[in-house]
Amino acid sequence: MNQRFTKTHAKEEITKLVQKFKDDFHDIKNPQMKEAQLEDTYIKPLFSFLNWNIHTSGIKKGMEEFRVQTSQRVKKSTKQPDY
Repeated sequence: MNQRFTKTHAKEEITKLVQKFKDDFHDIKNPQMKEAQLEDTYIKPLFSFLNWNIHTSGIKKGMEEFRVQTSQRVKKSTKQPDY
């Protein structure tokens, strides 16, 4: 079940998330940081605070608000999502 955030609570949580992003920026720029980790740490929480159903609970396939990005093979290399 998804937690619903009021506008005030969402604003507080997003403010904290932005500050965490600023504090962690040096580590985020490290090439060893995987985009999936960025998604879990910053992107999913942001959309969760905006009351998006990031876990697609109770939503029909194809109607999701948030889809997990996967790697895909393009020619001879594997491409990953680019945030």
